Amino acid sequence: MTNLGDKVHSFSIRDREVVTPGLTWVYVWRSAGPDNQIVRVGATWLHPAARAVKHLTNGDPGNVEVIAFVVPADVDRGRAKDLLVRAFMERGWVYLDPGGVQLGSTHVGKEVDTISSHETAFVDFLVGHLMTIETV
Repeated sequence: MTNLGDKVHSFSIRDREVVTPGLTWVYVWRSAGPDNQIVRVGATWLHPAARAVKHLTNGDPGNVEVIAFVVPADVDRGRAKDLLVRAFMERGWVYLDPGGVQLGSTHVGKEVDTISSHETAFVDFLVGHLMTIETV
């Protein structure tokens, strides 16, 4: 018998939302094209495609690529998002919302008390992975 491994995906519908039980996500929206502009960073318990549909009801972001990562069980998704945004800002990567308004320090300047080695490793992995992906 063939091992289907990651070829099988399941999800649930809960209160008219598509969720992936036991999984949470962080995601990055990058503009398609040569500039690879980061336009959104988020964290969700919804499947990333379902979350994207919810964002699309708020306007047209243009042509973007959505890159989503499952958050490990030992990392809080909200903290992962905050740390990822902080990492983008430290690297000088511009972070804009779809309306083109740069998010100020009220959003990204949250003090994060102690950062665990699990959180650091996860954010480092995400940043490293994003640097290797070319948008189409």
